[in-house]
Amino acid sequence: MVVDNDGEPSALAIRRVTYDKILIFGDSLTELSSDIHSLSFALTPALQHYYFRKLAVVARGYGGYSSMHLKHVLLPTLRAETAAGEKIKLLVIEVGTNDAADRDIQTVPVDTYRENLEWMVQQAKNSGVERVIVVGPGPVDEDMLEPPIYNRVMQNLEYSEAAKEVAARCGVPFIDMWHTMMAHVGWKKGEPVPGILGHGGTLLRELLTDGVHLTGKGYRIWYDELLAVIIKDFPDLQTEALPTVLPHIFDVDRKNLPETLWQEVAVKE
Repeated sequence: MVVDNDGEPSALAIRRVTYDKILIFGDSLTELSSDIHSLSFALTPALQHYYFRKLAVVARGYGGYSSMHLKHVLLPTLRAETAAGEKIKLLVIEVGTNDAADRDIQTVPVDTYRENLEWMVQQAKNSGVERVIVVGPGPVDEDMLEPPIYNRVMQNLEYSEAAKEVAARCGVPFIDMWHTMMAHVGWKKGEPVPGILGHGGTLLRELLTDGVHLTGKGYRIWYDELLAVIIKDFPDLQTEALPTVLPHIFDVDRKNLPETLWQEVAVKE
C-alpha cells in the first residue's frame, strides 16, 4: 500500500496526504489577504488555521485585475489547483472594486461585469467545483485616496448590487461587504454615506488602509461573514464535520506501522 513495485509511493498513499482545497480568487483584496506583517488580522492564514489538517486554503489574488482579466485566469487556475487530484471544495470569488473604478486600464461597465461574474460562477460549476460564494465589492473612502480619484463609494454599491443579482441567479451565497462594513461603522440607510468625497468623515478609516484596501479589522469582517455563510449554507464544510488528513497520533500503533498510519480517517461522532 505504501510503495509500488518500483519503490515509489502508492496512489493510495499519495491520496491520503492530498488536501482538497478552498480557493479564494480575486483582485488585490485577495492578494493582500495573507499579509501577516502589516495587518492585525489576515484572512487567509486565519482560514488556514481553522482548516488545519482538513483542507488547504489557497489565495489566488491579482492586484489591479478586474473581471475582464480574471475571466481568462479562472479556468487555468482551477486546472492548476486540481492537477494532483485535489478537489475544490469551495471557491470564493471576490471581484468588483476595479471594475467599478473610473480608470481606462480597469473599468468594466456594470452590465459586462455582471456577465463576466456569472460566466465565472457557471464555469466553476461546470468544472466540478462543489460550492461557490460570491463576495461583492465593499465601500471605499474617497477622502483617503490620493488624486486622481478613480474609486467612488456609490459606484461600488452599484457593482455590489450587480454581484448580488448574479449570486441569486446562479443559486450561490453572496457576501455583501458594502452593507456589512457600513453597518459595522454605524451607518444606517437614509443617513449621509461615509466615504463620499468632501464629507470629511473618518468612520471607514478603521476598516481601510488607503481608502480601498482592508485593514485587519476589515479582513476580520470578511472572515466572520465567510464562516457564517459556511455554517448556514455549507455545514458539511465546518471543520468539525471534516476528517483529518492522516490519523491522530493516539490512533497510530507504532508496533503496526505503516498500516495504522495509512488507515482511512472518519469523522468522529
